[in-house]
Amino acid sequence: MNMRNKVLMVVSDLKIHKALV
Repeated sequence: MNMRNKVLMVVSDLKIHKALV
């Protein structure tokens, strides 16, 4: 996996968590 892809996935995960909270 590319580092950029990993970062994007982490960012999207954080956004989803924030939206849930």
